[in-house]
Amino acid sequence: MPFQARGRHGDEILRAFKALWTEDDPRLDGEFFRFRDLGFAPKPVQKPHPPIWVGGDSPGAFRRVVTLGDGWHATSKDPAQLRDGLGRLRAVADQHRRDMTTIEISVRYSLTDALAANRGAGAIDQLVAYRRLGLTHVMIDFRRDDMGQMLELLDLVANTIRPAVNAA
Repeated sequence: MPFQARGRHGDEILRAFKALWTEDDPRLDGEFFRFRDLGFAPKPVQKPHPPIWVGGDSPGAFRRVVTLGDGWHATSKDPAQLRDGLGRLRAVADQHRRDMTTIEISVRYSLTDALAANRGAGAIDQLVAYRRLGLTHVMIDFRRDDMGQMLELLDLVANTIRPAVNAA
């Protein structure tokens, strides 16, 4: 796909999936894809379709979130960067008359050793800051080379960090 066409291509792919997932007689006559008289089964259990999460931090990505998506995956942003990105996303949502409360927000969060120290105090502070910004989902990356250390971190997340963030 030529670089300059990637956004239009991505938009059309999302429109194709929505048609396939939701229409009894799906049709699309797009720039990149064309179909009709096409059976597509089984339909997804989620209604109207599985949630569509869009990543990216460009004007095109924000437009895609607002017009075609159900959520924005903000990748690995700290709370200040997320606040900035949310401001830009909100401006696009306002332009398209999309209520920001209908857009799920997620980040990928790297649980470093420093953030896990002191029973996860640093992680709790940051995750609470994310939550106050409207974050609804977080993917916590706690991978380590040592399985025992990973299991300790998983226990810390499940039994200390998550309850503390939920209580805040």
